[in-house]
Amino acid sequence: MNQMNEHNEKSISFQELYVLVKRYLLVIIAAGLIGGIAAYCICSFFVDPVYEASAKMIVNSRQEQTGSVTNDQITSAQKLVDTYAIIIRSQPVLEPVIENLGLQMDVEKLARKVTVTSVNDTQVMQIAVQSKNAEQALQIVQQIEGVCPAIIIDAVEAGSVKTIEPAHLKKEPVAPSTNLFTIVAAFLCMVMVVIFVVLRFLLDNTYKSEVDLRNDLALPVLGVIPDYEYCLKQKNDGKEGKYYGKV
Repeated sequence: MNQMNEHNEKSISFQELYVLVKRYLLVIIAAGLIGGIAAYCICSFFVDPVYEASAKMIVNSRQEQTGSVTNDQITSAQKLVDTYAIIIRSQPVLEPVIENLGLQMDVEKLARKVTVTSVNDTQVMQIAVQSKNAEQALQIVQQIEGVCPAIIIDAVEAGSVKTIEPAHLKKEPVAPSTNLFTIVAAFLCMVMVVIFVVLRFLLDNTYKSEVDLRNDLALPVLGVIPDYEYCLKQKNDGKEGKYYGKV
């Protein structure tokens, strides 16, 4: 009984795993191709592309009367980027943008489309808007670029914000990443097939050869009824005495 339980708790060696993968290699590759093609078609024909427009503005803190800029002022301007980001994504800035463009959305929804980040921890901040409508994304950035300087200066009462790179639209959509999704889908499909093959092997508790019987039960084998074609193939492949049966 203990020997039977040991057989039920079958494990797989690297050699057996290699043989399984090799035997089902064409199936694994086919699954990867099908998954990759399906992901590519879904991204290309069923998912709306998302476009991004952006502009860059520089943040200046209040200068001294000498007109020179110190390191402290540069550091202060860098810290102001986070403050300005909150102001740009707030109601005083976004509400006029919605009114000017006649957008059918509230401030919260528009704020989710707007991102404000510091460029490489410098005084330069980038305002970006993503939308499925490319022209709308560009118009929103242009409106924010025109509205925010006066509101920021009035709110902070120090420094200034000037445009150094006008609003422009990226030629290619930023999402979905068709190539990335295609590669990931193909890889996942191949992994799923490998897992299925391995699980099927591990859950198969039938004896495939007299070698399995001798090893698990420690009993002599009195006779064997061979499968002639299978044994001939095993002999030609030099695999006699080993388990290479079907899973």
